[in-house]
Amino acid sequence: MKRRATDLVLYAFVTMLGLTLAVGLAGLLLLTRFHDDMQETYASINLHTRLANEMRDIVRDRSTRLHRIVLIESPAERAREIALNAALMPRFQSVAAQLAARLQSEPERTAYGHMLRLAEHGWRMQDEVLALLAQGDRNAAQGVLLNTVLPVQDEVLERFGAFNALQNLHIDKLRATLDRQYRTSALVGSVIALLSLFAS
Repeated sequence: MKRRATDLVLYAFVTMLGLTLAVGLAGLLLLTRFHDDMQETYASINLHTRLANEMRDIVRDRSTRLHRIVLIESPAERAREIALNAALMPRFQSVAAQLAARLQSEPERTAYGHMLRLAEHGWRMQDEVLALLAQGDRNAAQGVLLNTVLPVQDEVLERFGAFNALQNLHIDKLRATLDRQYRTSALVGSVIALLSLFAS
């Protein structure tokens, strides 16, 4: 009878220990998988920011070049600068398409749509400047540049800033979620360890 009671205690202890190890291992695996998912999402957000920054830099570069084009006196040099400025457009479109294909949330797509439409409006205004230069009306071209193109550019850059702020908000939420998950797992592990200690 005494041996049987001892065996039951031993079996109970082994069972409790096995359950503790199983739960602990499951929690560790879950936390590891969650952390990997977070890292993948974090990398995706960083890529969104990098692509948006590249688009922003192209917008700024084209406006700077356009300002230089208006000031250039030499027709040959101006034509060369216009060609360099035009070559930036396919690059912008390529980066914009990459970013658009990656966006999943509605707030991201909305912010992206706003900044893209505004950028395209800025391109049309830049084309108007170039058309006025081609007609020989440099004063009118400078007027459109200063009064329309540059203000639109500033607004476009603000839109890019808003998009990146949205990405930073996602990162903050991810960090908070990961921290909360870690604390929960640590708490569950501690409770199980205490219960096992009392049970033994």
